[in-house]
Amino acid sequence: MGYSEVIAVIGAVQGLFISLVLFFLGNGRKTANRLLALLIVAISFTISRPVVRGAYDFFLLFMLLFGPLFLLYVRVLTGELRVPGKKDLVHSVPFIAVVLIYLVQIFTGNDFLYRYVYQPAFMLKNIHPLVYSVYILFYMRRYRNSLKDRYSNIEKVSLSWITVILSLFVVYFLIISPLMFVFYMAGADYIMHLESVWTPVFIAVYIFILGFNGIRHHEVFISKPEPDREKDAGYSGKAAQKLKNFMDEHHPYLAEDLTLEGLSGMTEIPEHQLSKIINKEFGMNFFDFINSYRIDYFNLLCLAPENRDRSILELAFDSGFYSKSTFNLSYKKRMGITPSQFIKSNS
Repeated sequence: MGYSEVIAVIGAVQGLFISLVLFFLGNGRKTANRLLALLIVAISFTISRPVVRGAYDFFLLFMLLFGPLFLLYVRVLTGELRVPGKKDLVHSVPFIAVVLIYLVQIFTGNDFLYRYVYQPAFMLKNIHPLVYSVYILFYMRRYRNSLKDRYSNIEKVSLSWITVILSLFVVYFLIISPLMFVFYMAGADYIMHLESVWTPVFIAVYIFILGFNGIRHHEVFISKPEPDREKDAGYSGKAAQKLKNFMDEHHPYLAEDLTLEGLSGMTEIPEHQLSKIINKEFGMNFFDFINSYRIDYFNLLCLAPENRDRSILELAFDSGFYSKSTFNLSYKKRMGITPSQFIKSNS
């Protein structure tokens, strides 16, 4: 067994171990954990050649489960789906169909079936995960935008690590995999030898990152905001003024984890009314509304003589921001200049 095969075996065993940990992890997110465990098992099968040998083509068919399992996993994490139901089984149809074709052509030895049905279906395994990955990336973008209606800091709940992992999926299936096919057709043996070495390494690292994040972040997953069920509910000008007075007098925005639900409890304004006030009266979502107050507060801190020797980031955190990136983006969006330019112009 060569070193590339040893790496592949280690990666596959690592994947199975992580899957077992996730499957039996009791943290209140059992459905999500088990979907992720199944996904990691399916990915581990793709580097199992040294173990399964002649049946490797069959195990590669599990690539047709990458997309469906990842989509179900993300939908459970975001709260859109509680438990996969019968209608979600439609995602497994391509996998089941290709497996049946594989078994029929194996047992019958039908050359026509192999050439004109199974082989084209087998090629689907590379396109299928790519299509799902792109779809889930758009799904995650919509989810992130929806969070801004309820959260003032979204880093903890945006699941950005999933976007990074999916982007790697897209890069692999859209760029690397087609390149390897071109090299294969061109007879570039040296490149193909390198590919046989680094692909198991890449997948092994990928499995570790996926499993590590799935275990590490299980406590910060927060359900996707529910849609407004009282679409026609209005609000009074008195409620809008009450919100403005509360913001000016009590500075609730200094709490980095402030949510629409929390502000509703503080002001005693129902959530649906509070959301409408912020959208209609101020022309913002909750995220931008709260951060606009934080930016104004930051500007006041910057102008205070006693804060002259304090860093920008320190003042930003004192203003209620959770991260440097959110602060910089929000500041530039509201002020049109950077924090440094503001300080310089007012020094």
